[in-house]
Amino acid sequence: MSACAESKSTESAQKLGQLIEALQETVSADKWNELQTLQTEWEQVRDANCTWEASFFGEGSVQPTNYQLCLANYNQQRIDRLKIFLCEGAGMTGPCPASEQY
Repeated sequence: MSACAESKSTESAQKLGQLIEALQETVSADKWNELQTLQTEWEQVRDANCTWEASFFGEGSVQPTNYQLCLANYNQQRIDRLKIFLCEGAGMTGPCPASEQY
């Protein structure tokens, strides 16, 4: 169970990293710099929230699983929010082929 959760977390982190790289090619330099700062702050909040949530399981064997699943969930939420910015007009016209791969 723990290995599966870790795999989900790793996969979602890689997917998020790929999306961030793709965004670099589509946003202005100013927006890219802002995103880098925001992403670092978002990761800190994500990690703190997942640590807090996992703390409810103490030192139990399910604690690491809960932490990894929390990370995967936050990563997917971030992907769902950011992928629209790959599209023209920041997604005002809906999803586009570039965003649908995420």
